[in-house]
Amino acid sequence: MKSIMFLKMILQFVITEILDFFRMLYTFMAALGLMEILLDNEVTASDGTSLGRTVDIESDLMQGEITAIVENQGSRRPIPVE
Repeated sequence: MKSIMFLKMILQFVITEILDFFRMLYTFMAALGLMEILLDNEVTASDGTSLGRTVDIESDLMQGEITAIVENQGSRRPIPVE
């Protein structure tokens, strides 16, 4: 009985790690795609106000977050990409 519980725990751990890997891979691929689309393009707000030009894309693979770095008149600020 203990060996079955142990195997179940190991299997749950392995499945969790595999799912985490695929989530990180998905975030990485999305960041690469966004680099092609957004890099060196103008970013505007929904009301038409210019926010600046995208100079970099950063991604936190562990958290699954992607951030665009926008430069406007020499200052840079991060904008989360959803």
